[in-house]
Amino acid sequence: MPLSPVQPLLETWLPASWDAFVKLADNPASAKLKGYYYCGHMRFEPMSTGSDHSNDHALILFALSFFAADHGIPIRHIRKSQVLLGLKLEILEQALQRSRQENQSATTAWLIEQLRA
Repeated sequence: MPLSPVQPLLETWLPASWDAFVKLADNPASAKLKGYYYCGHMRFEPMSTGSDHSNDHALILFALSFFAADHGIPIRHIRKSQVLLGLKLEILEQALQRSRQENQSATTAWLIEQLRA
């Protein structure tokens, strides 16, 4: 099945030459796609760059950082966490919901109070 330069098959490794990959990756229709090329195969995926994704990432990073700092927990090469047992997933879920309705500073202030409780 030939690929249209505008509508590549997403999230599928497909055999392709380097030149075909470059041509497709350089096409303006692919501007919001991540492209990979490995051993004669290419793959394109949609980028997750929306503001919701970015806000979720920042909020989870802040929550874990504040919790660890407040409890004196080093958070480096952890494979299976046994030290964050006091962190309730419900707090993170509520914080993510709040972040859809209020600004990041208000959500972070609320989160800090929850983590200190």
